Parts: sequence; structure tokens; C-alpha cells
Amino acid sequence: MLKYFVPLIFIGCLFSCGKKESSRPSSVVIPEPIESEKEELLKNQELVCEAGAFCPNYIAKIVVFDRGQPRFCTGTLVSKNKILTSASCLPTYLRSQEADCSQDVYFFFNRGNRPPERIGCKSILQISSLDGNMAEYWRDDVAVLELSKNLNWREFKDVSRRGMDDSDKVRFFAVDQSNELTGIIRKEECEVVLGSYLYPLSSEKSSPNILVAGCAKKNGYQGAAILDAFPRIRGVLSDQSSLRSSLENSSLLIKPLKPFVHVSNFACAQFLDETSALNDPECSKELNYTQIANARSVLLSDQERYGTLVDKWEASADSLSKYYRMSAILSTVADRQVLSFTAACFKNVSTWINIVKGDGEVKESHLFPAHTLRKGVDSYGRAITQQVDEKKEKYSLTFSGKRLFKERLSDIFLSTESTPMRRISGIKACP
Repeated sequence: MLKYFVPLIFIGCLFSCGKKESSRPSSVVIPEPIESEKEELLKNQELVCEAGAFCPNYIAKIVVFDRGQPRFCTGTLVSKNKILTSASCLPTYLRSQEADCSQDVYFFFNRGNRPPERIGCKSILQISSLDGNMAEYWRDDVAVLELSKNLNWREFKDVSRRGMDDSDKVRFFAVDQSNELTGIIRKEECEVVLGSYLYPLSSEKSSPNILVAGCAKKNGYQGAAILDAFPRIRGVLSDQSSLRSSLENSSLLIKPLKPFVHVSNFACAQFLDETSALNDPECSKELNYTQIANARSVLLSDQERYGTLVDKWEASADSLSKYYRMSAILSTVADRQVLSFTAACFKNVSTWINIVKGDGEVKESHLFPAHTLRKGVDSYGRAITQQVDEKKEKYSLTFSGKRLFKERLSDIFLSTESTPMRRISGIKACP
């Protein structure tokens, strides 16, 4: 019996050990740790300088996760632990100073040939409230974020609240994010455009939302600081204009539009504790489509487009004629205006009437401008008057000196090289 008993004990032990092992809770089985897709993307980020170009060490690539999906922006150091960017760079749920940015916002700084330095986001110090999704109507688009550590050896830039003048040359350094990993720091040079037809609300150096022309708008550029020559920060790159689409297919456009971006102007925008504005009425003016439409109407009015030119041409014609004060006439032909002249009155009559008082015909001929004009919009979005041609035409004018002397008026007979003679009746001396 014993020889059978020992094997039975051994078999029983095997089965009892198996039961104890299978009853162990599954929670004690710990799988091998694997990196998340988010961490994998962050770990493999690249940030390099444009080939052969200067690469400032105060520029950061910002990686923002919006419900798990990455987006890319540019930031600029404004102190050893604060970075400036645009509020529109952040998703709506992070546009609050109470929001936690530590799990959604990351900063990367170039380190030459080494992988970029990665810094976390500690807090949101300032954030603009954006109304709607059109940059044209945002009064400011600014965010200041606190880094998770100080960057003592890197440069930072100061903010200037002096505004931006028309045609000012500005620049920015921004990160061109060509794919989900590779960012290239590029320099862009641009020009401030005030009072344009494209965006007439950008009309003064202290306007809250400034239009800037000639800069490319690439993935990752949003949030870049607009720099002057010193360089100091004058504004923050917000977004490109959505108003251009209707103009691009319009007959008003004389030349293809340059690229445009909207810039939040620090002449108006708050920057941390600095709240004073350069020009309060301008900074607080309404920004809406009604204001844009009204301003555009003024910019393309006949008086605005042709008034100064007409005054100049009339003065030139007057200086040529001894006898007549000339009036310029603009006649509409299709989308053009054709310039012509007529005699309005006799000028300085007392200085010459005794010389011609016995003459039945007094003749005068001159070359006057015969320009063709067109209202339009140039490549900078500015409303302009285009001279389609600049030819001159010979005008011949005749009046009766005898009648003018006796009756204080005379008919004038006017003809040009392209028009038959016509009578202008009962012209008197100018007041």
C-alpha cells in the first residue's frame, strides 16, 4: 500500500498547488510599462535653425494637446520663466488663469546639435478672452505662461507699448512645423499696413488689431512676437485674415494680394500688470463688420479716390490757360473714369479785356490731361487710384471778346482732337 500512497500524496500536492496559483487575484500580475503615444511624440520632438541663419535662443516651439491631438505654436521668452504667445494657440478649455496647463502644454528650446530642451507649463498668468473665431474682431490675442523652471542663461525680450506706424518694417522668428516632429526656426520680415481697404479698422499706430503684410503664415507661426529693429516686442501674431477671400475674386483687385496676418498691438493689449493704453479711444473702438463696411465705403468714395487728383489737374489747367478757369469732369465708362475738361468761367477779366474787346473771335489751344482712371486695391490691400493711361489731348477754345466786353458774358466753343465742337452758352466772369 505504501508504494501507491506516496505517489498519491505527490499528485495531490501538485493539484493543491495548482489551485492556490489559479486563485491569486489578477491585479498582482503587472504588465511591462509602455510609453504612451503622447509621450512618444514629445520625446521625439526636433527643433533646428534655418540653414545658415541666426537662431535666437529665446524662441520656443510650443506643443499643445487639444483633447489628445497636438497643435503647434511659437513662444517668446519675456523673462527667465515667462513665455509670450497667443491665446488662440490654446484650446478653449485652457483659456482661463485657473486652468491646469501642466498636462497639455510643453515648450521646446533649441540646443544646437543636441535634442531640444523640454520644459513643462506651470501656470497660465494671463489669457485673452476671444469672442468668436474671426481674428478681425479680437481686441487682443495674448497669453503669458509660466514655465516649470527658470531658464537663467537664455535671453528674453521686453515689450514696447509704443504702437506701430504705417509702413513700419517689422520681423518675427517663428517655428515652421513641417510635420508632427520637426520644427525649423525661421525669420520673416513684414510691413505694417494701416488704413487698408482689406482691414480699415487697423488705421492708427495704436489700433488694437494691426494688419501686417508680406509675412508667410505657416503651421506653428501663431503666437510669434512681432519685433522692431532694437528688437523689442510690439505685438503678437494672431491669425491670418479671413476677409481676403471675397476680395481675391473681385474686380477691385489690381494686383494679387500679399499674405497678411493680424497682430495684437501692445499699444492696447494688456501685458501682465501693465494695463495703460497708448490711446484709449482708439484701443476701445468697436471692431465689427459694420465698421469695416462703413470705412471701406469712405475709402472707395469718389471724393477720396479722385478728389485730390481732380484739384491738382484743375490747378494745372488753370495755370496753362490765360482766359479760362477750367473744371475737370470724370465720366464713367464701364469700371473706368475718363478725365475731360470744360471752361467754367472767365478769369482775371480786368487784366486783358481791353486787349480783346474789339475781337470777334479769341482763340486759345492747350494740351490738357486725358487720363483714364480706375478705383482699385493694391497688393497691400490699400485702396488706390490707378491711372490706366496718362495721355494728353489738345483742347481748342474760342469766345467773342467784343460780346464779353459789351454783355459781360460770351458763348465758348470747345473742341478736342477726339470730340466735335460744342457750344457752352452764357459764360461769365469768375466771381
